[in-house]
Amino acid sequence: MRDAAALLVGKHDFSAFRAVRCGAKSPVRDLLELAVVEDSPSTLAEFDLECTRRVALRLRARSFLHHQVRYIAATLVEVGLGKRSLQQVRDMLRSADSRQSPPPAPAHGLYMAHVEYPESAYLENVDPDTGMISAVGAPEIGGEDSDEYECVTGA
Repeated sequence: MRDAAALLVGKHDFSAFRAVRCGAKSPVRDLLELAVVEDSPSTLAEFDLECTRRVALRLRARSFLHHQVRYIAATLVEVGLGKRSLQQVRDMLRSADSRQSPPPAPAHGLYMAHVEYPESAYLENVDPDTGMISAVGAPEIGGEDSDEYECVTGA
């Protein structure tokens, strides 16, 4: 799974890893980090008695495509189960064809852990009397390519 994850890190066309209805103008994303972390099965006893191991994925990027994390998680799980080879992951990425992807992983277990915005987006627009952040004249911090966050999932 770690070797397959390493193939996905970097700037790529992630068309094979996005929802068909994804409205992003470009499928190119720069995946800054994709870490695969295995936890001890004993930590899951209270959640799922049949679970023999738990794998967490930590992804970091400026932005993600619609369902990109779910498709990546599903692909890596298939690699971990021996249902998909490293070469098949390479081929998926190169193909830009979502028909080569497994169904997306379920959304439960996925959550956004952290969002970072430039400090100047807040400090330059604080009203000294109220302490409130003013949207008037604020630098653009929204939009498709402006946020950096990580998503952690149990798979």
